[in-house]
Amino acid sequence: MKITLKNVALGLAICGLVSCANEAPWSNGIQGKGGVNLKLTADADVKDAMPSVRAGEPELVAPDVSYFSVEMLNLDTELKQTFSTLEDFNNQDGFDVGSYTLTAYYGNINECGFEKPYFMGEANVNVLKGRESSVEVIAQLANVMLSVEYTDAFKDYFRDYSVTAHTDGHANVTFGKYETRAGFLAPGDVSLQISVTNPNGQTVTLTPKDLELQAIARHHYHVKFDVNADPMGDMTLTVVFDDSTTKEDVHFTLSDELYSAEAPVVESEGFTSGQMIEALSGNPSESLLKFESTCKAGFQSAKLKIAQIGGDPYTLPFDSELELVNADESTQNVLAKNGIKVGGLYKNPDQMAFVDVTELPKYLPTGTFEITLTVTDALGRNNETPVVLNLSTQPINLHVTGGSAVYAYSDRNAACTGQTVDATVFVVYNGLHPETAISFRNKCYDGSFKNCEIVDVKESSGTRGFLDKTYIFNIKVCDVETSPLPMEIWFNDKEYPDKENSKFSLDIIEPKFTLEADPFAKYARFRVNPENPGDLATIVNGLKLYKDGKAQSGGVSRDPEKGILTMDGLDPDKDYVIGYSLTSRSAGVPESQTLKIHTEVNKPLSNGDFSKSKRTIDQDMQVGGVYKAGAFDYTNWSQVKVDEPTDWCSINDKTFFKNAKTPNSWFTVVSTYLENGQVVVRSVGYDHNGTLPDRTGSFFSTTYYNTNTPNISSKAAGELFLGTYSFDGKETREDGIEFKSRPTSVSFDCSYSPYETDMGVAKAEVLDASGKVIASGERNIYSSSMHTEVISLSEYPFGSKAASIRIQFKSSREEFTLNIPNPNVDSWSGTLPTSPYHHNLGENNYHSYASGSVLTIDYVKLNY
Repeated sequence: MKITLKNVALGLAICGLVSCANEAPWSNGIQGKGGVNLKLTADADVKDAMPSVRAGEPELVAPDVSYFSVEMLNLDTELKQTFSTLEDFNNQDGFDVGSYTLTAYYGNINECGFEKPYFMGEANVNVLKGRESSVEVIAQLANVMLSVEYTDAFKDYFRDYSVTAHTDGHANVTFGKYETRAGFLAPGDVSLQISVTNPNGQTVTLTPKDLELQAIARHHYHVKFDVNADPMGDMTLTVVFDDSTTKEDVHFTLSDELYSAEAPVVESEGFTSGQMIEALSGNPSESLLKFESTCKAGFQSAKLKIAQIGGDPYTLPFDSELELVNADESTQNVLAKNGIKVGGLYKNPDQMAFVDVTELPKYLPTGTFEITLTVTDALGRNNETPVVLNLSTQPINLHVTGGSAVYAYSDRNAACTGQTVDATVFVVYNGLHPETAISFRNKCYDGSFKNCEIVDVKESSGTRGFLDKTYIFNIKVCDVETSPLPMEIWFNDKEYPDKENSKFSLDIIEPKFTLEADPFAKYARFRVNPENPGDLATIVNGLKLYKDGKAQSGGVSRDPEKGILTMDGLDPDKDYVIGYSLTSRSAGVPESQTLKIHTEVNKPLSNGDFSKSKRTIDQDMQVGGVYKAGAFDYTNWSQVKVDEPTDWCSINDKTFFKNAKTPNSWFTVVSTYLENGQVVVRSVGYDHNGTLPDRTGSFFSTTYYNTNTPNISSKAAGELFLGTYSFDGKETREDGIEFKSRPTSVSFDCSYSPYETDMGVAKAEVLDASGKVIASGERNIYSSSMHTEVISLSEYPFGSKAASIRIQFKSSREEFTLNIPNPNVDSWSGTLPTSPYHHNLGENNYHSYASGSVLTIDYVKLNY
């Protein structure tokens, strides 16, 4: 049989309750949306094993579809849209393309009682771009109907009676003495409890274990209660189930002991049964919420029921109806973790017990809950007076109103492992114990969120319970390299479910400073000038540099003590925009934090490879003194021809003084010359006023050199240097040339042949416009074959600019000795010269001169 269907209605989403005259916004597909044509029908068909026979019994009527709510769940994004009425659904401009589950419903599955039908239907639908998709949904009864009936014998015998039914996890529905309506319950395990008062006025409440049934949605169940006398004279209570169940009739005896023995008692502490107690979701109750029970006959059963009767559906982390007597260890643990304390029931239950749910609201969502403790003694009796805790958990108001942290550089090798800085967070909160309930996490450079230490919490406003109060949290955060710094607020060690309020950010307060630039050819230095000197190292270590908008992760060295950062990888003679910031910024570097620089030219040395030369000496010169051989006097001569590199200087004007009193190889000596593309610099002796020794030799002499050595008054190390030089009896010298770039080093190839323990020397200096040396370097050169040497220049003072450069090579240091050749050993013999008794030795061929160490130089180069 079926209960008569009173009302069937149809809702069309495309036209429905609005005009179809205007074109739907999604019809052209421009917005990437599509439409849904919902055909909704409400069907009141219920499976009933016992058709209605009583006149006037109300029939189930399907609600008008205009009262239905509609929910659209996007299966791709899990985004849920809810529309309170069908009209609201029909007025939608369209839905994003995708797969959906459409649910239409009327009522609430969690609301149990009379006149509480819950209709629901759902179907899947695909939304296509620019098209309308049709979907048909039939909404049917989704909860259970239960009717309670009594036989005439039952009604005649008992003075008063009632039946209470409930589905596990849901509120009780009590069928009074005169109740004829069907009650609506959630599907599931339905328990029945009966309370009867006998003719003597004695009342007993029973919850027999057998009075349970498995209830299925869209079914109407009937339970009938009867009473009769058994052969012993005791009255027997019989419960008859209809044919829709497989349960046999249940019989139990109503003995005198059942009425006379002291029944179980459940009392409340901290609340009054039936009173609505308000607490904040996520907070413990401010008042004690405790059930206390006495059971003289001993505990057979103690069932704690937590039913949600309002609010968004919520699934408890444990069964909604729990047997506490001899509960297993896992049940005990899960109850303890959810703030429920139990005593006297878990092990060897005796006669007294308690259940404390003061902490339970801390673990419940916003909603309304009915909490009851039902105790059954060894005789099967229940506590006669039900104790019900009606608990309304109000929403927590928790959100951050502001906050900031002081910037501090974090060593990424030790990120989030103790290197933290102070931060302040302002939080509005209407609950209890903010110091333990609220916690924070901040995002670190590796993308993870790490816990923040709470130093202290101060209340700045609010005095009453549930009143919004502002708290000032002082916390420790790490990796404050991003501004604003992403943060999370947690509640009771869990991520706060309100996503909009769970994420926030802290402004990072950066120390104030200015930045100066000192660009070189291939790198630039930046000097930090902090407003607070104590911030210098923090700024230098943490400052981020950007080259033309791109972050420079490498190629930046830092000197926190001097406050200098150096950026490598620049090109010479080029404009750059250098950005800088302490904290990372996703939108790039603000324009106010930039410097425009131009790098220096990497200017080379002119003629550093000595490929260009000039003739500086070209004259005949007598070699040594006069010597006698046979009857005649003779002299030796050589053509002295010297080339030197252009743009370089030597002291040849002094050592080979053209106006010397006695031009001779002993007194005028070349100290610097080009040979095979290399420059030879040698230490020599010279004498501007030298006197030749007396003639030597005899008629029979075979030694064709002067064998006497003259006195040589002066000596000099040969030099090659940049600058100007002249000698006309008085030395005029200026070291250095104009040069406005700043090299880092000078390299050159060289070989060195020292005399005795001598050593050569190479020097370089860069000077500013005032003539002050701003960088210098020097190298000693020891005995060696051809190799490369490098003069490293010292660090330039910040901001100093070059005006000139000096480079000097010397064949000897300050103290050195010379080799005076021995003509007796180094003599020449052979055919005597012919008249006019001058012997031409050839170009640059002479032996009678004093010399020492020899330095050969090639490929002088500036490095940047």
